[in-house]
Amino acid sequence: MNKITFVTKSLALLCFFSSLLFAQRTPDPNVGDTKYRHQGIMDGNLVRTIFINWGEIAHWPDSPSGEWPKGTGHQYVDGVALVVQGRTKDIHGNVIYPMETQYREFVDKGPHDELWGWAPLPGYFNPENDKPAMSNDPLTWPDRWPDKEDGWVNPNEVRNDFDDDGNGLIDDLVYWNGFFGKGVQNADLETYFVFDDDPDEEWAFYPIPSDHTRRGMGLEVAARYFQWSQVLAEDVIFAVYFITNEGEANFDSTYYSFYIDWGVGGTDDSSDDTGDYDTFLDIAWAWDYDGFGTPGKWHPVGVAGFAFLESPGISDDGMDNDEDGLIDERRDSGPGTFLSEYPYGVADPVQYEKYFGHPPGPHWSGDEDGDCDWKPYTDVNQNGQWDEGEALNGDVGEDGLGPNNFGYPGPDIGEGDGMPTAGEPDFSILPIKMNQTRSG
Repeated sequence: MNKITFVTKSLALLCFFSSLLFAQRTPDPNVGDTKYRHQGIMDGNLVRTIFINWGEIAHWPDSPSGEWPKGTGHQYVDGVALVVQGRTKDIHGNVIYPMETQYREFVDKGPHDELWGWAPLPGYFNPENDKPAMSNDPLTWPDRWPDKEDGWVNPNEVRNDFDDDGNGLIDDLVYWNGFFGKGVQNADLETYFVFDDDPDEEWAFYPIPSDHTRRGMGLEVAARYFQWSQVLAEDVIFAVYFITNEGEANFDSTYYSFYIDWGVGGTDDSSDDTGDYDTFLDIAWAWDYDGFGTPGKWHPVGVAGFAFLESPGISDDGMDNDEDGLIDERRDSGPGTFLSEYPYGVADPVQYEKYFGHPPGPHWSGDEDGDCDWKPYTDVNQNGQWDEGEALNGDVGEDGLGPNNFGYPGPDIGEGDGMPTAGEPDFSILPIKMNQTRSG
């Protein structure tokens, strides 16, 4: 967010920010199927849009598709699709370049007209509901989350579902599967869903050679979309994709990208759209050439943008892959060691300050952005350990919950140990929370 502070409310207003992350996530044993397709609407701030739980955002010609401001009917995006491609060899030794995506057009189909691409997994939504799991609607949640220990079930709550005969059903209500922690709803609206590429049978390739039922590239994606109504983010949808290779194939090269079908000014007004991009800011944007949208020639038409907040780099090439002054960055390095001497592990302090807006400082090497934003507990009595009553700050443990959080279950792994732990705010994959203030 800090990287595009030049965008003002008079200029620009619909932004999608995305992160692509390598994930140390245990793959789900189930596989995707298009019958689990669910469509929802993100409307937690001034942006409102359809999305589908196989990674597609907006869906021409349906409404709302990238609508801004919410309720106006002014649309900016016809569709967005996640694309992943790799290079490998098929069972005959031929070099192949399989590509996975899912979109309303241009997707390959099988002999029975079945879609070959991404498809949702079961278990991450309420099968009695037609929506993806949404943080603000417990009736869209499953009975338990497949990827969480004990399903994150809360036995002290009940769900007021009804069966076909109208009889009430009492069931355990799970905690929300929050990005920021167990039951934590930091965003005004969050959705979570998982999909994979199993339906794709185009290639003579098996990601698990001993299992000819698993097809595609062997990729599984856990996706989250977020919206905050806070004024600095009220025009933005954030998207995070955890991409896991659950197969046994090694791809010697891959690329991750997004296909964006702009519709700036409305679904029938895209013929005069134009755009540009900036590799330092990692953003592409588009605008309407004549400034008038349809229907009704409404104006002025704003600008729509799509930015990468973080994407996989190469952790051993000695190069600065994203122009931030850091080299060989990883997303799975653990806490590392504490760097207390200048330049604090930063390869290019000048480029670092240009990128982040402040000079480097002491930090844990595993805090890969080097942003000095993860804060340990406050050792008031200077005894070298956390004591009850001392502020934990970011040192709340892997569940992301501290004593001041609703549903706090008590201390967990990493809580109050003075080191960053995966799952704690401001470290590894977790960004700073929107209700906090970033220094610098």
